[in-house]
Amino acid sequence: MSKFMTQLGRADLDLLTAYLVRCERVLRIAVHKLNVEDFNESDEFKHQLVWDVNKSYFSRFGKLIPKNILRSMIDTRLANASSISPERIRDTYDLVEEIYTVRPEEDLVPEYGEHILGIFLMRRRVHDYLVETVESGVTPQDVAMQLAIRQRQATVATASLHIPTVDNMDDTVGAIPREPTGIGFLDELMGGFRPNELYGLLAPSGGGKTTLTHQLAASYAMAHGKYVLVLSYEEAINREYYTPFNAFISQVPRSRLDAVADFSQLLPEDKEKLAAGRRRVNGRVLYMDHSGSGDSRAGFGGVAEVDAAILRCRDMGVPISGVIIDWFYPLMSRAWALYSGLQRIEQRAFALQLVDEMKMVAGTHKCWVWVNHQIASAEAKKKRALEWNDSAEFKSLAWFMNGCFTISAMDTVGICKIKYSKARNVKVGEYTIMLKGDVATFESLSGDWVPDRNGEYKRAGEEGLVPGVRLGDDDDEAGSTAS
Repeated sequence: MSKFMTQLGRADLDLLTAYLVRCERVLRIAVHKLNVEDFNESDEFKHQLVWDVNKSYFSRFGKLIPKNILRSMIDTRLANASSISPERIRDTYDLVEEIYTVRPEEDLVPEYGEHILGIFLMRRRVHDYLVETVESGVTPQDVAMQLAIRQRQATVATASLHIPTVDNMDDTVGAIPREPTGIGFLDELMGGFRPNELYGLLAPSGGGKTTLTHQLAASYAMAHGKYVLVLSYEEAINREYYTPFNAFISQVPRSRLDAVADFSQLLPEDKEKLAAGRRRVNGRVLYMDHSGSGDSRAGFGGVAEVDAAILRCRDMGVPISGVIIDWFYPLMSRAWALYSGLQRIEQRAFALQLVDEMKMVAGTHKCWVWVNHQIASAEAKKKRALEWNDSAEFKSLAWFMNGCFTISAMDTVGICKIKYSKARNVKVGEYTIMLKGDVATFESLSGDWVPDRNGEYKRAGEEGLVPGVRLGDDDDEAGSTAS
C-alpha cells in the first residue's frame, strides 16, 4: 500500500475505490487525473486492478460498470496474468463484494469522495518528489522550495474537485477575514487567525507552550463561541494537565485549585469564579489524549491522526474551527516509524512533507492549525531572541507556515519575549510578555517593568533603572514593547 494512503488507512482506500466504481461524479474527475501507476502494485494490487478495469469500461461506454461485468472483466485479467497468489485473488474479489455493499443513496456522498480523491492526488505528488530526491543530494532549502512548487501544482490539479483550497504560500490573500485570537499581544502581532492557515510556536522545554495552549484555546472559544480541538502529544490528560486551563478561565490561583481533592471543596468565591469561567467556555474546548498513555486508536502516526480526530468531532456534530497540536515531534516520530519504505529520506525532508500535509488538513476542514514544538533550554539561553532557525528540525519548516512564533527563555520572574515571523522567516515584530504562573496567564508586560543595563527586568523606580528601555535587539524593526 502506498505510504500516504497507509496514513489514511486501508479502509479509506477501499472507500475511495467504492467511490470510483459507484459514484459517477467522482469517477468523471478521476478518469482525467488518476493513473493506474498512482497505485502501488505490490501493496495495492486489488485497488489498481479494479481501477484499471473500471477506467477502461467508463472510457469506452461512458457509464458506471455493473457488478457482474466488473467481476467478469477481473476474471479475464486474472486468468491471463501469471504469478498471482491465491490470497491476492481472494482479496480482489472481497473488495468487489465490499464495493457493492455500499448504498450510494445513503453512504456515497460525492463531496466526501472528492475530498478523499483530492488528498490522495495531492499526497501522491509530494510522495513522488520525495522519492525522486532521496539520493540527489539536495539541501533542505531546495526541498522546501520544490515542495512549495509541487503544492501549488497539486492545488491547481485538484481545483475542479470543489475542495476549498487557498494558496497558503501567499499571505497576501485577503478574501478570508481574520478572527481575533482573544489574546491581545497575539492579535497585535498577527491580526488574528484565518481558516486554512498553519501557525507554529517554538519555545524552550518548560517555556510555557502548554500554558499558552490552554490560554489560546479558551480565549478563542470564549471570543467567538466556536470549538477548538487540543491534541496532547506531550502530557497525559488528567486533572494535573487541566489545572492551568481551570486557573486561566477562573483566575483562581493554581495553588488553591491543587489544594483540594474535589472542586466542590473550593472556597465559595473560587467555586463561583470557576463556574463562571466554565459557562463562558461552554464546553467549546475539546481535549484528546494522543500521548503514549492516551487513545490507542490515535497511534497510527502522522497527519491522519489529526484528520481522524477532526472527523470524529464532526461525526458527533461538533464543527472544529481551530486545532492545537501539543507537541509536533511525537506526531512526526510516529509517522516516521511507520514509513519503513521511506527511511532513506532525510528526516528533515520528511518533516517538511508532514507540515505540508498539515496545511492540507487545515484547508480541507476550513480551520486554522497551531503546532507547538520545543527547543532544548540550553540552546534557548544562548540567544535572547529565538529564531525558527535555532531548531534543527524546524530550520526550513517556516517556509510552509503562515505564521511562526518563538518564546525566548524566561527570566526568574517569568518575563520573556514573543517574536512573530511570517512565512519564509520574514520578521514582523515582537513583544515583551510576562507569565503569571499561578493563574496560567501570559500578559503583555506593563509599563512599570523595565530592563536594567544587563537586560534584567525590575519594577520602575528601583535604583539604577531607566523607565522605557526596550528589551532585546537594538534595531528598530524589532517592534515596540507592549504596554
